[in-house]
Amino acid sequence: MFPIVEAISQKEQYVQIEANLLARFIYLSQSPQMQLCLEPEITWFTTAITYPHYVFNIVLRANFSAPEAAHAYLNKLTRDAQGRQASLFWVVGPATQPVELGQCLLKRHFNLALSATAMDLDLANLNETGPMSPEVEVVRVEKLSQLREFITIQAHNSGLPSEAAEAWFDLEADLGLGETLAWQRYLGYWRGEAVAAASTVAGAGVVGLYQVATLPQARGLGLASAVSLAAMQDARRRGHQRAILHSTPMGLNVYQRLGFKPVTPIEIYFWSGN
Repeated sequence: MFPIVEAISQKEQYVQIEANLLARFIYLSQSPQMQLCLEPEITWFTTAITYPHYVFNIVLRANFSAPEAAHAYLNKLTRDAQGRQASLFWVVGPATQPVELGQCLLKRHFNLALSATAMDLDLANLNETGPMSPEVEVVRVEKLSQLREFITIQAHNSGLPSEAAEAWFDLEADLGLGETLAWQRYLGYWRGEAVAAASTVAGAGVVGLYQVATLPQARGLGLASAVSLAAMQDARRRGHQRAILHSTPMGLNVYQRLGFKPVTPIEIYFWSGN
């Protein structure tokens, strides 16, 4: 028997979605090469890597009490990014204040980079009935050689140049590996070749599924479903009862088949420095 998960309010779901994303970057900031700036009304995350990818430079939370504060931080953070010759990403979710912040970002020369859907799953209702090819194997990342495969997949999926991928590997390697850590990574193998990846982070009472990626040559084989399912099964085995994720339009059907349900839109904006 699985433990009963009590129903939570929509507001509580919103809080968990934002807080789990924050927990992900709090964990990443344990690397000395990453910095998390946590203030009462805003939280942002930076690294020395200037390549435009949300993992490296991003505003995670903004809950401004006055429009003037929003404009002041917009000025401050874009000046900082420009001084470092870096791009800047900015997450706008259901808990963001002011609610029109997305429009403010567009006026300040940000572009809408991604419209995603935050989703939620009671892990007792995880759908495990999908077909699984015997040629697919999913493993937890436990060695540095596997971490390098994980980063290679992520970098290829994001179009990262080799120097940015190598810097990303160094950042992740700083965090260590091990079954007891809040941050877990998974690899999906097709006929012995690592072609898919995913990660999870425990925080805010839920486990978040992130970075689901499949190399182009292996798409359409069910690898995204396989690696996501394995990650969720492992999360449940580790005692987690509820999961969240942020799905791109392309991934919605995959996650709905696993049992995830849409909760709220999430938008990510991008400023290139121009």
